[in-house]
Amino acid sequence: MRRLLLCCALALAACGGGKLKVTSSDSAKKADRTDVAPPAIKAMVEGAAFAKIYLKEGDATGARAKAVAKLEEALVLDERLWEAHYDLGLVHAKAGELGRAEEHLAKAAAASPDSEPVAVALCEVRRRRSETKSAAEGLEAFCKSHPQALDARARLVVVLREAGRHDDSIGHARFILARRPLDDNTRAELALSHLAKGERDTAELLVAQALKANPKSAPAHRAHGLVALQKGDDAEAFRAFERAAELDPNDTTARVNMGNVFLRAGAFKEAEAAFREVLKHTANDEGAMLGLAIAQRGQKKLDEARSTYEKLLDKSPKHLAATFGLAVLFADHLKDTGRARTLFKQVASDAPSGSAMRAEAEKYLKELPDSGGPPPKPAAPPAKKGKS
Repeated sequence: MRRLLLCCALALAACGGGKLKVTSSDSAKKADRTDVAPPAIKAMVEGAAFAKIYLKEGDATGARAKAVAKLEEALVLDERLWEAHYDLGLVHAKAGELGRAEEHLAKAAAASPDSEPVAVALCEVRRRRSETKSAAEGLEAFCKSHPQALDARARLVVVLREAGRHDDSIGHARFILARRPLDDNTRAELALSHLAKGERDTAELLVAQALKANPKSAPAHRAHGLVALQKGDDAEAFRAFERAAELDPNDTTARVNMGNVFLRAGAFKEAEAAFREVLKHTANDEGAMLGLAIAQRGQKKLDEARSTYEKLLDKSPKHLAATFGLAVLFADHLKDTGRARTLFKQVASDAPSGSAMRAEAEKYLKELPDSGGPPPKPAAPPAKKGKS
């Protein structure tokens, strides 16, 4: 049970930051470019229009396939169109195809190094792939060369916190608030950075300030819920997440955290229902997938839990919380110590030094037997000697 609770805690930690809002490039403004052939421009503009529909409304009209086809056509005609790479990256990211998304966004960033939306989108994809260090370093370099890029810096606050660099995260948040004192989203993220550092009183004060300034701030209510969870007030946390979800129906983070409250309470059936509701609308939400796997494991639906973990790791191979959860499943329930040991070694290698996940993985590695097979049968007793 203790290790199941650790998995729940990891799920909560993965859902602290707000959801990134992305928009497609305004490729129509580039239609008058004289350095690009008109057919390439035409394909790019049409692809951007389909991408905008897909990103905003989903794929009910088949916009995703149309966007990909047109944008790829534009790039065949002219590989230099960074806007097409950017839009393709956003489309692949929404579809959960994070490797292809990173490839296109990296090309867009190389071709347009001063674009803030590109830098932020590339960071977010790397973050979703659990490439936290790479995500933080890339966006940090962008913010250093573009000190007034406050939206990029706001995302950096989240990524640095996730990388365990709490003081740096706090410093960047205060830099933003000195220039945008009414930024309730950044104030909420600053609260979460103090909370991660163990400074709960400061976090609580910052949340109260954010809610007083803007009682309808979804990020502030979400941060309030996370503070309440750390205080052990699950009921207050649930109310805060519920209010955040009401205020921002398009932000799934609060809804995922509502499921996480059920996980903490051991209400695994209710948690599964909550996560499935999120996945019904956002099929590739990694926080919901992680929570669903934990809920399935809690109900002893072991094969389903394994399938959910593996599906998440197919999309994001470096997702440490999912890797740890699957390792625990193999070790404690499926009794496949060979697979468990491999996964725990990956966690012990990649998790931040001093983190609870790394410490627990190292503890497992000491406890697990070396062999991945079934325990050996006891030796047969020696045959009794007959009387002479």
